[in-house]
Amino acid sequence: MNSVLLLAAGSGSRIQKFVEDKALFELKKIPVFLHSIQAFEKSQQFQKYFIVYRDEKQKASMQSLLINNGYDKLDVTFVKGGSSRQESVRLGLFACSSTDFVAIHDSARPLIQPTLINDLLTAAKENGSAIPVSIVTDTLIKIIDDNSKTDAKKTEIIDRSLIRAVQTPQIFSYQKILDAYHKVFTDKVTITDDSSAYSHSKHHPFLVINQDPNPKITTKKDLDYILYLLN
Repeated sequence: MNSVLLLAAGSGSRIQKFVEDKALFELKKIPVFLHSIQAFEKSQQFQKYFIVYRDEKQKASMQSLLINNGYDKLDVTFVKGGSSRQESVRLGLFACSSTDFVAIHDSARPLIQPTLINDLLTAAKENGSAIPVSIVTDTLIKIIDDNSKTDAKKTEIIDRSLIRAVQTPQIFSYQKILDAYHKVFTDKVTITDDSSAYSHSKHHPFLVINQDPNPKITTKKDLDYILYLLN
């Protein structure tokens, strides 16, 4: 059995001036979080959904929207989120035991495609993990000395052929990612995504190039870009 762990508990502080709750914001009359569920359902590879929510108001809204949009038969469990993303993921992983593979996805990435999901799951079954990434095309500069009182900084160019931008959903063998998060918290390490937790346990994440746009809603500019792509 395969499960989806959908993260929607973030505060969205950088976009709150424009959107009260980005997970519930409608894109082409469909709430953001439902775009992801729609894609996972079309993949026909996942049997259970675990939605990590922020508060009871958000949970009630999501439950109502699932019913009103024809997802009342979906096997959904709601899990109260924690104070950080990594705590929310850990709580979600505790809830979705008895699963073989788990797809951890930020609900704020509504443009994922079923083909990508299927490619990731196939890769995860073969390699234990599958992480969607995009190739970086911009020139990247690393600041060496940030103590300058002017805008001129001592820098060096990073070889962009060695850089990948990481996305979600990230799919893992359930037991491996559960153990990895246990080690992260035992070691009191702060991470920014799930592949970081996986790497902290000395696993090598398997990277899958995603050629399609998969932006995350963080700012108003991101939202405008996603609306442009949808239209």
